[in-house]
Amino acid sequence: IECSARHRSGVNNHGYGIVWGAKDVYNDHSFSITDNGYYSYKVMDNNNWRDVIDWKTSSSIYGNNSTNRIAVKKVGNSIEFIVNGTTVDKTTSQSFFGNSVGLFVADKQAIEYDDFKVTRLSATSYDYLYNSLNNVLNEQGSQLMNENFSNNSANWPTENSDDRKIDVEDGFYKIELKTDDFSWASYNYINLNDDDDFIIESSLRHADGANDRQFGVAFGLKDIKNYYTFCISDNGFYSVKKIENNEWTNIIEWTRSDYIYKDNISNTLKIKKTGSQLEFFINDKSVDFATAGHFFGNNVGFSISNKQSIEVDNIEVRKLEKSTTKNITNEKKDTYVQEQPKKKIVEEKQDTEPPVITITEPAVSRGMKLAQKEKSIMVKGTATDESGVYEIKINGVEATLNEKGEFAAEVKLAVGENKIIVQATDIKNNSSDQTFTVSREAGQMPQQITTNNSVTTENKNTSTIDGKYYALIVAEQDYDDPSINDLDFPVKDAQRLFDVLTTSYMFEKSDVTFLKNPDRKSIIQTFSALKNKLTPEDNLLIFYAGHGYWDEDLQQGYWLPSNASSKDPSEWLPNSTVRDYIRGIKTKHTLMLADACFSGGIFKTRDAFINTADVAIQETYKVPSRRAMTSGALKTVPDKSVFVEYLVKRLKENTEKFLASQKLYISLKDAVINNSPSRQTPLYGIIQETGDEGIGGFIFVKK
Repeated sequence: IECSARHRSGVNNHGYGIVWGAKDVYNDHSFSITDNGYYSYKVMDNNNWRDVIDWKTSSSIYGNNSTNRIAVKKVGNSIEFIVNGTTVDKTTSQSFFGNSVGLFVADKQAIEYDDFKVTRLSATSYDYLYNSLNNVLNEQGSQLMNENFSNNSANWPTENSDDRKIDVEDGFYKIELKTDDFSWASYNYINLNDDDDFIIESSLRHADGANDRQFGVAFGLKDIKNYYTFCISDNGFYSVKKIENNEWTNIIEWTRSDYIYKDNISNTLKIKKTGSQLEFFINDKSVDFATAGHFFGNNVGFSISNKQSIEVDNIEVRKLEKSTTKNITNEKKDTYVQEQPKKKIVEEKQDTEPPVITITEPAVSRGMKLAQKEKSIMVKGTATDESGVYEIKINGVEATLNEKGEFAAEVKLAVGENKIIVQATDIKNNSSDQTFTVSREAGQMPQQITTNNSVTTENKNTSTIDGKYYALIVAEQDYDDPSINDLDFPVKDAQRLFDVLTTSYMFEKSDVTFLKNPDRKSIIQTFSALKNKLTPEDNLLIFYAGHGYWDEDLQQGYWLPSNASSKDPSEWLPNSTVRDYIRGIKTKHTLMLADACFSGGIFKTRDAFINTADVAIQETYKVPSRRAMTSGALKTVPDKSVFVEYLVKRLKENTEKFLASQKLYISLKDAVINNSPSRQTPLYGIIQETGDEGIGGFIFVKK
């Protein structure tokens, strides 16, 4: 079942899509997408919704009112969901209520549908597809290898040289390449031939170093110059390659996948061979297919490239019984199966064309010189490339880039001439650039801040606070996992902050989002909504109260939403994700207040700082800022918050029209230290790499 669909207007975070297996409006199945990039598969049973696949993000969904081609494909007991030609998910099909199909839309939005088709698929003789989709294949098989690296009894290669360090240690097989510009494979012999059906499965993680280089499983391996690889990168891509006589050939080009866990989190890779077909899985999700070639040898192991280190937790190899894969299609004439998956073997010519750059703001042509008085300039544009755009850098700093190739970055200007270089690189490392010059005039324009007809200085030139004040308040108190202790005070503390902001300061209640015990998805959806709503003139305050966690090995801090599990980090919210949204939400000023254990981990380093100089309000306001104030560093903090106590107290007692966040911090720091049982020390500083420009800061404006 397939159709084209376009979100025309209305809210962008509610679903629309295809309905099937329907009896009436109270009993049906639905595959839906949202205009802000999510999809789900739900079943409505007697007017009660049940999530088969809960809301997930996908880069395959085009947002901003673009047209999407969506499809639902059922083969045997398997059902597949496709967006714009890319399979975003698969699962087991649920029982139908009836025979009706159709379309639906949720909540306050308008949708346009086009070209609706329903096709019954024809039976084929592809044994592999029939067997795999109907679970005929016995995936247990006979075990050839099951290595958990508790010791090195299997004699895996180890060494410590100037180039690499390889060892079995702490229950991991650890491989480190100390130098750049080469790849390495470490392997062990196994009795596995290229005419066997098999499964190779391994859990491994990127531990340190470059996050855009490959690591993964090596198979069909003869030596370090002849083997196959199924690899991923820590920034979310996968590929399949053949290395023959040290020459690399792409079988599956580098492809982005949302199933890859990033930020040094362990991933499970699986290779399944049936007949001449290879299927590749990431974290139990099928991501791609290829045709198996002739193996060079019988070894399996691991491949790593360039300057990085990985840790392998385990590897298991099972030979599958061929007797379970006999041709039984002719005995099942009434079974409908899909056409054979398209092979992604790459045989086209090598891509040597660089991306095409078009600058849309400012309006320039190559080499043109602009003149202006402002201290910074916004550079926007698009980059297109057949292989895909990897990154955009403007004067060496990476710009934000979306799936459509649109990029944006704010560039600081020195007085005098400034050369602006926009460089685009594709995934094949082809690069192009555009250059123009901006001349910033000498001298600064005197400014002042006005709001509600109040003026802070007597300068003639004024700068009004045109933007609004928004707030996101998150309070996590009650946890689903019984092994995570519930808290008593976050909701109360958050309510107190909500009250003082909306009664005493320039925060309208309608512009404050208060989330009580939200799950991870709700927080992400709210961040995404703010990203689409706020303008560069607005101000945003983010407050989080709840459990926090610091992973020393990953050097990563986390918020723990209400649905977090102590044993599964997939529902935790990393500081890196929060930081990415703070960078992506284009405001004048963003201030994050965090009251959680280890909340100091939001800073780039553990040494946060504070400039105690009393900077003039107008100078503070006019320069964009991204700052955080946390209740402590990398330590536990009490449930009953001393930090929030004095934060609210100082906001209530303030008598000044304009209160800078720096000054607020100074006023409460000593009080928190002196009145907390653990001598907790609040921190204040810049959230690095999010767009902070120096002396700026968040200004609380009294009503």
